[in-house]
Amino acid sequence: MFTLSWQPPYDWSWMLGFLAARAVSGVETVEALRYTRSLAIGQHKGIIAVVPDTVTNTLQVTLSDGLLPVADICLEKMERLFDLRCKPQQISQALGELGGGASRAAAARLGGRL
Repeated sequence: MFTLSWQPPYDWSWMLGFLAARAVSGVETVEALRYTRSLAIGQHKGIIAVVPDTVTNTLQVTLSDGLLPVADICLEKMERLFDLRCKPQQISQALGELGGGASRAAAARLGGRL
């Protein structure tokens, strides 16, 4: 198992709902707090599963044996998919007061998407 970190807050419910609504049948499955997909990188094929740990702000990533030789590529893909390099607090500070209802919406969804 591998571990990736993120900056809180992160709206996992929203993100997993977003992915579930767009999941490709036979390729991806999304459960309450688990995302699983098949993946092929060159000749390496397998299953990747990710589970967020909201206590430690980490994403637990499990790769099937076929993907272990390309683990670094798999982890980069999951980091991009879940936008784990995002710094929600910096974004919030940079946006400042958006004015009217937009600022309340932004505050309510910090760590998610508008």
